Amino acid sequence: MNQDGSAGGPHRHQHGISDRDRDNIRIDLGRLDKLHPDLGQQLIHYVCVGDNDSILLTAENLKDEIGSILNGRYANCIVPRLDFLLTADVRDPAVFRRYGEVLIPVYSTELPGTSKSPSWFRTLLQAYGKSWERTLRRKKSTHETLAPEREPWTIEWLRALLREDEFPILDTAFDREDNAPGIRYSPENMPGFEQHLGADPGQRVAEMRRLSAKGRCSALRTLARLGLTQEPYLDFAIDQTGDSA
Repeated sequence: MNQDGSAGGPHRHQHGISDRDRDNIRIDLGRLDKLHPDLGQQLIHYVCVGDNDSILLTAENLKDEIGSILNGRYANCIVPRLDFLLTADVRDPAVFRRYGEVLIPVYSTELPGTSKSPSWFRTLLQAYGKSWERTLRRKKSTHETLAPEREPWTIEWLRALLREDEFPILDTAFDREDNAPGIRYSPENMPGFEQHLGADPGQRVAEMRRLSAKGRCSALRTLARLGLTQEPYLDFAIDQTGDSA
C-alpha cells in the first residue's frame, strides 16, 4: 500500500509518472541547466507534464550543444536514461514521445527509417537499441547484476506511441542498415511483429508501397522468410518484380 492509501506499486505524480521515472529524467536532462538558465528544468517539466512546448524552440537553437552534453562520455552520465527507457515504472506514451523530442539532438546519426517517419519515433528506437547494447556491455565488463527490463518493447507499445499512422513501424523495421546500432531491437525483432503483418495484409501492403526501394526489398525478404502468402502480399511481390527502382 502506498502512503496515499492506494494500491501498492510505484508512487505516481498526478501526471502519470512515478517518482523514480521523474528522477531518472531529471538527472539526465538537469545537466542542461549549465548550458542555459533553467533549460534543463523546463525540458524536464515539458517531458513529465506536457505544457510549455515553446521550450523546444530554445532547445532547437542549442541542439548541437545539447547533443554534446547529453551524449556523455562516461557511462554513469546516461544510466538514468537507460533505466527509464528499459525499466520505466509507468509507460505513458505521451511522456515517451516528449522525451524522444528532447533527445533528437543526441541521436542524430544512423537513425532507423526515413524522414517519412517522425524524428522523435526514430530517436526513441535508436535510444532503446543503444540502451540495451550499452547495458549489456556494462554488465559484461563489470560482472554486475543489472535489473532486467520489466517487459521488452513490443509492436503494441509502438502502436500506442504512434496513435494513428502506423507506417513508421515498417519504415524503421525495413529501412535501416544491416549492421546499424541496435538492430537486434528493431521493430522487426520485437514481439508481435509477425502478428502485425498478418492481421491486416491490405493495410500493411499500402504501407509497404510507401517505403523506399531499399525498404521494399527488405520487406519482400521478410515476407518470404515468414512464409506470408496472403493475396495482398503476393500481389505486392509480383508488382515489385517488375519495379526497376
